[in-house]
This record gives sequence, C-alpha cells and structure tokens, in this order.
Amino acid sequence: MVGLSFNLVLPVRSSMDPVINEGEPTCESVSGALAAVWTNGKVGCPALAANLRRDQYGKPPVTQRMAPFGAQLANYFQYFDWQWSRGVDASEVPGNKRIPFTLVFFALGAAGLYATFRADRTLFVYFAGLTGVLTLGLVFYLNFKYGFSLAPEVTDPNLHEVRERDYFFVAGFALWGMLAGVGLTWVWSTVVAFLPRVQASLATVPLLLVAVIPLALNWEWASRTGDWAARDWAYDLLMSLEPYAVFFTNGDND
Repeated sequence: MVGLSFNLVLPVRSSMDPVINEGEPTCESVSGALAAVWTNGKVGCPALAANLRRDQYGKPPVTQRMAPFGAQLANYFQYFDWQWSRGVDASEVPGNKRIPFTLVFFALGAAGLYATFRADRTLFVYFAGLTGVLTLGLVFYLNFKYGFSLAPEVTDPNLHEVRERDYFFVAGFALWGMLAGVGLTWVWSTVVAFLPRVQASLATVPLLLVAVIPLALNWEWASRTGDWAARDWAYDLLMSLEPYAVFFTNGDND
C-alpha cells in the first residue's frame, strides 16, 4: 500500500486546479481515489482510474496487433542486426554487409543454448525461458507498430513507430551476447579436443578472436568522441531561461 500511495498525489494536486492539469484526475471522495489506486484503475474514481489505466494512450490489447506479427519480428531482427558490426555498414535496414557477422553471432548464441542443454538441463530451462521472454515474448507483448525505418510501402506515418525502439530489447541483446560467448567457448573446446596440443593452440587463437569482432566493428559507430550535441543542446536551453524559471520540455528526450 505504501508503494502505491504516491499515486494519491495526482488527485490531491489536481484538486488544487493547477495551470497544467494533464488528465485532470480529480476525485469526489477519498474512498474513490483509494479504490482506484488499490485496483490500478479497475474501479473507483473514474478520472483517476482512466489515468492509471493510461486510457489517454489508447493502447489496444496484445491480441489486437498494431502491425502483423511478421513485421514486428522483422523489426526485432533489424535491431538484432545492429548489435554486432554496425560500423561495417551504417544502413538502418538489414540485408547488407553486416549480415554475415549477424548470422555468426546468431549461430554462436544458439550454440551457447545447445552447450547449456548438454551441460545442465535445469540451467538450460532457465536460459531458454529467459531468452524466449526477452525476444519473442517482448515482441508479442510490446506490440509495436511498423518499424520507424521499415515497411516503406506503408505510407501512413501513424502506422509506424515515431522513432526507433531498439532500446526496449537491450536486455535480450545482452543475454544473447553472453550466450554467444558460451557458444564460442564450446566451439573452442570442441576444436581443441580433436587436435594435437600444439596444433590446437595455433588453430584456436584466431577462433577466440571472434569475441573481439563486436568491439572492433562497433567502435567507430558507437564512439561519441567530439560529439557535444547533447551538452550543447542542454546548455542552449538552460541559458535561454530567466533565473528560477519553470521549464517545460518538448518530451522525455529533451
């Protein structure tokens, strides 16, 4: 109850009729406000309940797809493709020079799951379940519209996301990177087992260098050296204000 209580700030502040009163979640009674907060908008004060349910965003249920599931999977693959060698080709769409590296790390991640399956079935169930939740599960649950830079044949901008949404899948990409490391280690140990000791050392050193590929091929793309845009933007905005001004930004990125 203590964790939910911060939501009561909304009707308390709204009742004071501030100049900016988004959603206007005013309530006629304390009991109505408490019921709305306790049930997360299922019952109670209608205005507050609508705020808590985020009715203003009009997000449909996951059974009502914002775009075909195949298009949403293509959008996920687009973001997956960005992770391993973006410096090779800066294009936003897949199907370019990055694809061989993307397929290598996809295969290594799958090999990591296989190696886990062979080593420890309980651990495999955990990792397989977590991988499913952070990949296909998230794609289904988030229910995005057509990708910002995909499906150009869909000309209505309202049917596309307003920006790239790759950041929602960061946890899944990190997990797949870890699985790729497990897979690379499994491939290395398999090769070593079939070669004499001296030959194994010579053969596996280049193999282990595969782990450096994302660092090497993303370095130039990911580097922000000399890029002061964010700092300059913030400085210019703040310097335009009078002392003690109340500043309303254009959005969360600002």
